[in-house]
Amino acid sequence: MSISEFDIKAFKPHSKQSVRRVVEKLNAKYVELKDPANKNVNTVTFNQYSQLLGWSWTFENVILNARFDLHVPNMVMCDWAHLYVHEGLGDVEFGMCMKVFHSSRSKVCTYRSLRDYVDGFTFPKSAPDVSHLFTDSANANNAKKGSFSSSGSEFLTLVPVLHRFFERLVLPCGEHIEYVKCMLAVLSVIMLLTSVKAGTVSSAQLLRAIIDHLMMFKAVYGDDFVRPKHHYATHLPKMLDLFGFSLGHVHTGAQTPPYYTLLP
Repeated sequence: MSISEFDIKAFKPHSKQSVRRVVEKLNAKYVELKDPANKNVNTVTFNQYSQLLGWSWTFENVILNARFDLHVPNMVMCDWAHLYVHEGLGDVEFGMCMKVFHSSRSKVCTYRSLRDYVDGFTFPKSAPDVSHLFTDSANANNAKKGSFSSSGSEFLTLVPVLHRFFERLVLPCGEHIEYVKCMLAVLSVIMLLTSVKAGTVSSAQLLRAIIDHLMMFKAVYGDDFVRPKHHYATHLPKMLDLFGFSLGHVHTGAQTPPYYTLLP
């Protein structure tokens, strides 16, 4: 099943037993790797097999330890911050979107106009400084390579400002509307994820927002730009239901505690 398929029901979920079978297969392949008489398995083929199965081999494998009897499918939680703001769906798409506007020589949506817009806001003292993200050299570099360089906390600080910028200034101008709407959709998802801890967001609401964005992204950018993180994001609402909270860790350059978001 392609990762560009965003209907969770199209996938067969793992069970405790199926996870054990996968890890047993990997262990068996590792035994073949270490067998001097076996010339069919080498480090390259073993690593490819490991990637195909989706698991990394380890000597002390607690999954196969009957003493623990782990129910792995009910223990996995994706870190939403790494999915969306650390080379994630939000910051990466922002760079791609801005590349489209710069390539078309837009007069409205540029890094320079965005810098002027951001300069009009006063951020809390606890928020990271974002002014260095829009220097002339940074703007030129980001526009050329089609990406946006920032830390997770810096991008989270920008998210509501970016949403307001695209919604109130860019969208009314009618340029690249499909890209703008897709950008607004992913920014809305991020704002929902940061708001779950306030008890105002349900898993159903989060699911609708995530799927709406993913379908827009596929329509605008195409299947070739869909990454594993797009698929991982579809699991966040179910994990919120399962655990009752969502965990995200944001890097700031210093050691930062995780962001815990609670299910209402």
